[in-house]
Amino acid sequence: MAVDIPLHILFIEDVSSDAELAARELHKSGLEFSWARVDSGPALLDALKTHGPDLIISDYTMPDFNGLEALSLSIAHDPELPFIVLTGALNEETAVECLKAGAWDYVLKEHRTRLPYAVREALSRRRAMMDASRAHEALQESERRYRTLANSGRALIWTSGPDRKRDYVNQSWLDFTGRTLEQELGDGWAHGVHPDDLTTWLEACTTAFEKRQPFSSVHRLRRHDGKYRSVQDDGTPRYDTRGNFLGYIGHCLDITERLRAEQERIRFEVAFAQAQKMEAVGRLAGGVSHDFNNLLTGILGYCYLLLASMPPESPYRDDIIRIQSVAERASTLTRQLLAFSRKQAMNPILLNLTTLVSDLRKPLRTMMRENIEIVWDLASGLDDISADPGQIEQAVYNLVSNAADAMSDGGQLTIRTAQVTLDEDFVAAQPGARTGRHVALSITDTGRGIEPQLLPLVFEPFFTTKGPGEGTGLGLAAVYGIVKQCRGYVAAQSDVGRGSTFTLYFPVSGGTLASPAPAQAFSTADARAAETILLVEDDEGLRVLLRRVLEGQGYRVLEAVDGLDATTRWLDDAVRIDLLLTDIVMPGRNGADVARLFRESSPALRVVFVSGYADSTIFKGVVVDEHTAIIQKPYLPSVLVRQIRHMLGRREAGPQPRS
Repeated sequence: MAVDIPLHILFIEDVSSDAELAARELHKSGLEFSWARVDSGPALLDALKTHGPDLIISDYTMPDFNGLEALSLSIAHDPELPFIVLTGALNEETAVECLKAGAWDYVLKEHRTRLPYAVREALSRRRAMMDASRAHEALQESERRYRTLANSGRALIWTSGPDRKRDYVNQSWLDFTGRTLEQELGDGWAHGVHPDDLTTWLEACTTAFEKRQPFSSVHRLRRHDGKYRSVQDDGTPRYDTRGNFLGYIGHCLDITERLRAEQERIRFEVAFAQAQKMEAVGRLAGGVSHDFNNLLTGILGYCYLLLASMPPESPYRDDIIRIQSVAERASTLTRQLLAFSRKQAMNPILLNLTTLVSDLRKPLRTMMRENIEIVWDLASGLDDISADPGQIEQAVYNLVSNAADAMSDGGQLTIRTAQVTLDEDFVAAQPGARTGRHVALSITDTGRGIEPQLLPLVFEPFFTTKGPGEGTGLGLAAVYGIVKQCRGYVAAQSDVGRGSTFTLYFPVSGGTLASPAPAQAFSTADARAAETILLVEDDEGLRVLLRRVLEGQGYRVLEAVDGLDATTRWLDDAVRIDLLLTDIVMPGRNGADVARLFRESSPALRVVFVSGYADSTIFKGVVVDEHTAIIQKPYLPSVLVRQIRHMLGRREAGPQPRS
């Protein structure tokens, strides 16, 4: 067995030649070492302090000193220093006495050839002892570091024996639970787990112990303040070096905030997906409404022409009136679709919500059944909001109508206004809301309520909880669109069997209150007109209808199929145009561009815009002044005729000059 060098051997020998013979024998065996010799106790003590020998070879019998005394001094200095007795006068009893006193081996001088073997064995034993000592120290250091780490980290660490009893918890665990170490050890390791999670947690632990496999459990654990926190508890089986199962080591991490953030992320993703879906449906609704508006304008127009040319006694007159009525009802649906898609034409003013809602007391009482009580809780001193009063009234009517339908057996309807401030916590819980001062309008019923799984769907167009033929599913969709168009927020709460509450939040406006413009008085005289109107409409069916309506009123009508065609007509010096009647959205040059071009040479030109769209971006290029009017499709031809008569009636006599 190899021995590390350099090696220093101390001989305790009164005969120097005997020490030299022993050293020569060791050199012959291949050992490399240095050596020194002492022959007294004081010399031995000095050598132990100054030379630090790796091994001692001592004679037993010396004149003033013997082997047992030398052995005693050596052990006192270093109990693990190898000590070999080499003597020529050692009987068996003395040898046993030396071994009992702590000698590592003994060799008779007459068998000096065995000395190298004894030295090598002693050095190997010394090396093994040193390795074991270092390993023990390393183990102690590792345990010290482990306990320091376990007690300083955030993780709640525990261990258990094979009997499933907990035998260790770290300081973080004790700080979390607020219990003592004695309380936590033993059989009480399920203490603090939430009752609703206990069964699942125990099943996971039991299965893991039976199969001796890792486990992971997410459950709620009671903290020292009595509150439950969500923890992830991971356990791993542990074994000794021989593969014997020792139990489990586990650690818990408080993941309450992580779970909360994850739930918040999922909720926002769902809300974002819902908003995207509503936006897509809104765009679809806006496009469909435009096409419907063109069709309904045609239906209403031709009904107008038929009724104007039909004698009062005609048997078909009532049928035409019914067609006209159905078309007007259909136009109401398109307005609701436009409201949902936030593309309904708006005429916002600064208004007081309490004043507006208070003015609806009588009409709302009229539309309610007698078995429904209306409770008014209207706050005074509210800040003003910027909104279209007609749209707000429509939203109120829609909500009240739904509430009444939900209380078929009667109940109580509460209409409330209030000044509120939406804070960060509210906005965090209600995706889509904005912080700041708001005015709230809430309508609460005591009806049948809405199922929790259906509540997120109530604002989608055509979704309804009513029976077939009892509703279009557009009422709440229109409310949603109206409030969003005002940059507000809608919240819905419901409790099955107890009722529902819909709350509309409108942001406070920073402006001053403005009064709505007074209604214009239109002349309804049947006087025949004589002015020239340039009609620009890309829909051939509508163009033909409008030409017939206007010519029936005595106007001269020039037709143009698009903006380029209209420009060509305008540039014809032989044509005098008194009023431009144009659609806004057309292929190529749109109606706003055409009007702007014409007014460069005739600033006072009267212009009437019509459109089946109501998106505010459609009207972006439209200049609105005293010479301009906008009519939203669908409309009755009589409305168009009155508007044109009003505008041309205010015009100065004679043709419009061109600069």
